[in-house]
Amino acid sequence: MIIRHDERLYSYLGGARLEIANFIQLANGLAEMVRREHQQTPIIGCLNPANIMVTQDGGSARLAESLEWQRPYLAPEQSGRLGRVPDGRSDLYALGVMYYEALTGRLPFLPDNQDDWETAHIAKMPHPLSELRPDAAGSIEMIIAKLLAKSPDDRYQSAYGLLDDLQQCRKLLTADGKLSSFELGRLDARRTLRFSEARYGREDAMRQLESGLEQAIGGGQSLRWIVGEAGSGITTLVHDLRHTAIRHGVRFVEGGLSSASRQSDIYEPLIQALRQWIQQLWSEPAEVLERAKERLQTDFGGELRTIAVLLPEAMPLFRTTETISVVADAAEANRRFGVILPRLLRCLTECVPALVLFIDHLEHADAGTLEVLRELAHGKAVSGLLIIGACGTALARRDANATAASWLTDRMNDYPEERVALLPLGYEEVWRYIADALHDRSLRTRLLARAAYNRTGGSPRELRRMLEDWFLEKKLAFDDRNRQWTWDEDAVRSVHDAQADLQRMNENYAKLSEDSKALLAMGAAIGSSFGLLLLAEACGCLPDEAMVGLRVAETEGIVGCEDQKTHPGNDRDRSYVFLHDHLRGLAYAYDAERNAQRHWRIGQLLRSDLQEGEGASLLAAIDHLNLGVAAMPEREARQLAADNLQAGSMVLEHADYALTIRYAETGLRLLGEPKEIESGSAYFGLKLMQSRALYMRGERVQARDLLLDLKSRGERLSRVERDQIWAVLIQLHVFENDGSVIRYVGDALREYGWKMNGHPSVPLTIKELLQTRFVLSRKLRQLPSRRAHPDSEFEALCGLMLELAFPMIVYSPAASMVLYARFIRYGIGEGINEALVCLIGMYEVLLQRAIPGFMRGSLFNELVNLPELNLSTSHYGYRLAYIKGMSVQMDNPAEGSSYLEQALRRGLESGDNGFVNMAVVTCFITHTGDVYKLEALLDYFAKRVRPKANEKTTEIALIASGYAAALREETELERFIAIPNSVITPSEWQSDDNFSYCCKLEAAVVSGRYREALYWAKRARGNEMGADWVRIRKHRVHETLALAASYPYADSREQRRIRQALRKQLRKMTKWEGYLGANSSAHKLLRAEWERIAGKSSDVLSEYWSAAKQARVEKNGLLEGIACERLAIYYEEELLSRSGAMIAMLDACAAYSQWGITHKVTQIRRERPDLTSSASKIHDALGWGVDDRASLSLPQPDDWVAQGIAAGENAGLRQVVIGNDASEGEWAARLLEAALRQTGAERGLVVSFSKDGFAIEARLEAMSTLGASALYAESVLRHTMGTKEPVVLADAYLSYFAKDAYFTEKGPRSVLSMPLTVPGEQAAFALYLENRHVSNVFASRDVSVLEWLATREIYRSLVANKHAGRSEEYVAQEARSESDALIEPLTARESAILSAIAAGLSNREIAEQFDIAETTVKTHTTRIFGKLGVKRRGQAVARAKALDLL
Repeated sequence: MIIRHDERLYSYLGGARLEIANFIQLANGLAEMVRREHQQTPIIGCLNPANIMVTQDGGSARLAESLEWQRPYLAPEQSGRLGRVPDGRSDLYALGVMYYEALTGRLPFLPDNQDDWETAHIAKMPHPLSELRPDAAGSIEMIIAKLLAKSPDDRYQSAYGLLDDLQQCRKLLTADGKLSSFELGRLDARRTLRFSEARYGREDAMRQLESGLEQAIGGGQSLRWIVGEAGSGITTLVHDLRHTAIRHGVRFVEGGLSSASRQSDIYEPLIQALRQWIQQLWSEPAEVLERAKERLQTDFGGELRTIAVLLPEAMPLFRTTETISVVADAAEANRRFGVILPRLLRCLTECVPALVLFIDHLEHADAGTLEVLRELAHGKAVSGLLIIGACGTALARRDANATAASWLTDRMNDYPEERVALLPLGYEEVWRYIADALHDRSLRTRLLARAAYNRTGGSPRELRRMLEDWFLEKKLAFDDRNRQWTWDEDAVRSVHDAQADLQRMNENYAKLSEDSKALLAMGAAIGSSFGLLLLAEACGCLPDEAMVGLRVAETEGIVGCEDQKTHPGNDRDRSYVFLHDHLRGLAYAYDAERNAQRHWRIGQLLRSDLQEGEGASLLAAIDHLNLGVAAMPEREARQLAADNLQAGSMVLEHADYALTIRYAETGLRLLGEPKEIESGSAYFGLKLMQSRALYMRGERVQARDLLLDLKSRGERLSRVERDQIWAVLIQLHVFENDGSVIRYVGDALREYGWKMNGHPSVPLTIKELLQTRFVLSRKLRQLPSRRAHPDSEFEALCGLMLELAFPMIVYSPAASMVLYARFIRYGIGEGINEALVCLIGMYEVLLQRAIPGFMRGSLFNELVNLPELNLSTSHYGYRLAYIKGMSVQMDNPAEGSSYLEQALRRGLESGDNGFVNMAVVTCFITHTGDVYKLEALLDYFAKRVRPKANEKTTEIALIASGYAAALREETELERFIAIPNSVITPSEWQSDDNFSYCCKLEAAVVSGRYREALYWAKRARGNEMGADWVRIRKHRVHETLALAASYPYADSREQRRIRQALRKQLRKMTKWEGYLGANSSAHKLLRAEWERIAGKSSDVLSEYWSAAKQARVEKNGLLEGIACERLAIYYEEELLSRSGAMIAMLDACAAYSQWGITHKVTQIRRERPDLTSSASKIHDALGWGVDDRASLSLPQPDDWVAQGIAAGENAGLRQVVIGNDASEGEWAARLLEAALRQTGAERGLVVSFSKDGFAIEARLEAMSTLGASALYAESVLRHTMGTKEPVVLADAYLSYFAKDAYFTEKGPRSVLSMPLTVPGEQAAFALYLENRHVSNVFASRDVSVLEWLATREIYRSLVANKHAGRSEEYVAQEARSESDALIEPLTARESAILSAIAAGLSNREIAEQFDIAETTVKTHTTRIFGKLGVKRRGQAVARAKALDLL
């Protein structure tokens, strides 16, 4: 017999090009695999040919157990640059790459730089498939193009949608032998809850608004007053008009107040609108801007003092060099502003016509605003102005400002054509809204619409919110099997039934015949909806007879028929639904004594018709049988107890613990209390299931009592059953410190005759390990052929040992090693199985952490890859992935985390909730990635794991969430790392969680709170787990960093202790391998700290720089930030270079920001305002009013030449500060390269602006597709240059700038533009980035990071220019200015002593030279240091030389 094993996809393809028929079969198999995986986990994340196993014919596929990342198959959003969280659509992108490769034998594109796959995925477009494979043109090419879309929104939204289209291709190929085009994504569209843009019930209102807009565009003035309650769709309607207005080049501004706003904010809505107008004006061409300035200067030049008070944003539009004094009397300023405001609005409208002015919430507006609107409405018409006011229907009944608002009520009565009434949606409109959202116009949606209408009152906002809430709460979901939306029956229950409606239902029901009532009674017992065939069989009649009886009920409006499920020519395949819960209640109450009999009959029929895999039908059958217990024989009732055990086990896997307990209690009630618990009894299974559900619900005491009761009464239980009791008891106590867990472990092992040594001696441990290594080396080759018998007691013992692994490691790694060393020797003699392979893997992981280098190679890896064992299909697959992750974590933490997360997802899929808790705890406590990855893990936990999480797992997740929040927000940091006020006893230290202490330690170190850091470091040492290798190493590194930072402030004794600790830690790290080991960034950083403490200044800089560089290679932004920050501090303390300090601190900010530690960036900004202080002014050659409000400002280069650096005395230092690539004129190109690497931009420009207009200084794009013209949106750049503020367009099509012809022509979706200030330059500069395919690419985080990158590159360029020969004069000038700025000059005696210090004399020698006491010398020295702002003698000499004092 020939045994064929599955092979990996890359081997299956082999670089060949598949025929279309074979391709469709393979594509269908891969899509089915992804669909199956997505049922269990939202995203696979590492889908590529190396991770997929396919059958010989390619028709079936599955994920391999051993996974690896391959960048050619990662979606654009997985680059981390697009500001989007990867999801299931990322896997569909990977499928697109593999489909393309299967048809062409090549990847869709290659990166220009071999390592820059991220940019290729973001920017490059695949070579047209039809040019390489003409036979794939049409539907196949369109499917692959849709999968490879850059934006996840443009791809298939689910594997279901892809499968549907692939199956359509298969049908076409089978029927016609060719692939014709068809509409793609039909099922995707149907299964996506997407609300239509149609204006349900608002068509007339929109026509009224559009007619007003047409009048304004034509040069007239029009007014529209929208009246409607909150949630009636006013804002949506007006914003729809806004898009129309912008497309016609009309300016749109708005303002408004909420009920919480202060009415004392006079004119606030109008001021908001004016601010928007001013912002938009900056984007206009220069001639338009100049014309507006001239008009404003002419008409309002005399009102500058008033305008400066209430609208300071307008001041740059006026040409004045005088200082404007603020009006002292605020009331007078308000009065004057009210007088000029109507004229100002008219002026602005005439400057740049036409204008739409929208004021929302007029009912909350102040009297001044209402008066201005009254004057505009009744005064002289303003050319090109449309005023839209919105208010609630109760405006006329307001008490406040009643007089001010009365004119508006009169106006709407006198001019009804101006009134736009938004009434609540009617029932038909609600139905159309829901039917379009669900793509279903059947009777079912009419019932849903009726309930929704009753609940929301026809409010569009409440209607949408209700549907979205139902969707999020899983009350509304798409049924892929029946291809229709389904919803919870409770969702359609109405709570607004009038008594008259109920009476009418009673009358209609009373008209029915007894036969019809009997039919409906059975239907009501089935449920709110019921099938005709089931009803007829339950009633013992023919379907046609039942249909006749139901027809009368249809006529009376009791039930309705689901016509969309009827197949042509088969009226029997019908489903009916009660049109109201009250009607079902009436039917169920008919002959109620027989309801138990009815449920029994229904349950029997459902159970007899069960198909394999119909879990929901089984639960429905058991639910009916439970309700029919009173009618069934006792024997069947006892059998029903076993059915409840089966049902409870099913829902337990899906984490429905309340329902599990209900099934358990029902089954136990049916069985009664036995005298003795028999082996294999349903009673035992129900009790064990109940205890597990109680434990997972957090009711640990009740769960423990149940288990102990089972244990005490379990003399007749089998060994396997007792193992199950031990397993749950051990899970209950795994994190307890009372010794109970080890007691239960010992009891469980004694069942098999095994004993455990809880505290093995060192010689015994070494002896056991050596014996096991010897046995493994001798019998390695025999293992694959020695398969253990699957039904033996050994199999059960292996399973128990595997269950005990995690508790044993938590309790005592040494005891675990001894136990597993003995068991592995015993197990080899019995034969190999999957559980023993897992135990060997766990044993190796323990040795790897405790005794590195003890194992020669990895037996676990060899066994996993042996084809004879075929472990790829093992049900232990998720445990194998877990062990693999733990084993590679030492060398590659990122890969280890990937395996652990894969194991977590597979554990969820298998329903092993105990393993899931262990895996997610491991993922949290061994996390080594950035804050964004931690937040993604927390999000996955919240969505998928929380229902299955036990109390301890939830606690760990809360700690991780607090840690992430502390690194994000400074307020959260204070709470997170605060030292408790009360005294903590050593026993309490032991009981608290080590993970929490270590997280607080890391957060405190990053924030520079070293007192708190050392406190939490000490707490963490009190209860750390020896096997928690990753966290212990992180603890030691951060503790040592805190000690080193505390060194300058410690006394001599403490300094000696710190030096000893630092030396000890460095010696340890030289022996460590892998993560944080020898020559890692952490090791280099601690070496730099040692060199600093030891006073070896010549090596400190290079060590810090080497640590930062290595951290960048490791992609460890946390350690990179710490290294750069400490380098900056060292520069400052030693007075080596302000330039160096500046650049290092900028690097630190960039690293912290990329790692997600936003609170640290905020802290540095606050504590170091020099990073963003103004350095120079951009000259306003064109009179734009450009002042020194630059968003990026740079300090000037410092006194390098004065320190001898430029002369070559310390060339190494200069290289560290400037870098190897800094040279004059190249900063713009380097900035663009960094910007495209950091963000999701496809292309970027650095643009300058001067008298001659815009000029491109540098240009970089990943794929050249634009011509020489129209390279940027000029209106966006004008706005950036004019306001000195960044512009971030999430979707350019929806922004005010959509009127720019560039967006219509080139179509970029996301745009970022930000100002740059370059000291000494006459022109203004801006950085311009865009992405043409994906929306929401850029965010405020990108602006922050780009500011630091830009500042660093520009500053490095300035320093490089200075060394090119322009520095001496500058430094001399700077030194003179600093000398003049010396607050208190040195006295003659202090100057003499300073000269002696520079000559190298000691205090005693200086005292002898000047014939003064040594204490007097110390006093003079202290004063000198204070005046110079230094701490040491060397610093004082360097500072004095820089200031020409020596």
